[in-house]
Amino acid sequence: MEIMTEALIALETGSAREAVELPSLKLASRARTVADWAGEITKFLERGRRGTLDLARTVYQAKTSLYYGQWSDLWTEHRLAFSKRKAEMFAVVGREFGELNAQTFARLPGGWSILYQLARLSRPDFERLLAQEKIHPALRLAQAKELVARFNGQSEGKSRRPGIKLRLRHFSDFVRQTSGDWTAAERDLVRAELCQLALELRDIRVPLPSVNRLFPDCNSLATSSPNN
Repeated sequence: MEIMTEALIALETGSAREAVELPSLKLASRARTVADWAGEITKFLERGRRGTLDLARTVYQAKTSLYYGQWSDLWTEHRLAFSKRKAEMFAVVGREFGELNAQTFARLPGGWSILYQLARLSRPDFERLLAQEKIHPALRLAQAKELVARFNGQSEGKSRRPGIKLRLRHFSDFVRQTSGDWTAAERDLVRAELCQLALELRDIRVPLPSVNRLFPDCNSLATSSPNN
């Protein structure tokens, strides 16, 4: 049930790939302990740049398979060579680029911080820039940030919709990356705020079927008429 709920949330927040991948990753990796993941991560770290793609994939798989405080335990109980914050960035890289083959990945810059910036691009923009060779192995961090700023709703002529999608995606990432460490009171606070936002969107006459599934406490409110 927990796996299906997480898959539904991923689907409702617009990440169809995560909705498909997340349950399978959890089922395939459930038997692995925190120590097992620490060993896997260390193994790919020792490979240096050759192991970057496998490292990112592994960190992402660990993040999506560990429950609640286990993700934090991975960084507090095991002396890994990088911080939890850096691991969150690696997880984003693994989510976005984990399906790339070695030949395509070799066309990308090697620095993890640069890869994290490129992972923030939409897939169509990323593929177009890669085909145009504006993304290449010698790309620097400042250049990557400039590309992200230009293509993520900050350039002239862009509609507001890509910016909205990006902000929602960042918020979804934040929730998934930190909610395991939230207190019960903090979870209730977030649920209440999301319910309120759903109600405010209702007044704009936007259908919100997801509210009924994701926030059952809001059912009667979200489906009622604004004049009731």
